[in-house]
Amino acid sequence: MEVTGKVIAKPKTLSGANWRKAFIIVRYDDGQYPRDIMLSNMKKAEDFERIQIGDKGTFKFDASCRESGDRWFCDLNCWTWKIEEGPDMPF
Repeated sequence: MEVTGKVIAKPKTLSGANWRKAFIIVRYDDGQYPRDIMLSNMKKAEDFERIQIGDKGTFKFDASCRESGDRWFCDLNCWTWKIEEGPDMPF
């Protein structure tokens, strides 16, 4: 999947002994109302952390869910992104 939008927040990065997971919140226009999604990245977490609030770009991601007990958890794993340079986007 792909979304083009503006980074509006950066939740705290999670880390362990040999891993790191970075997050961003992207606001994008979905017709009548803007929508917010949280994207994550583990493989290039250090690069993903360099994205700044206010950056506008295109983000490609895969969606997945897993069950743990009687709860479900979803993840939008961003595998590539391109930060835009130039005129402002309309959101």
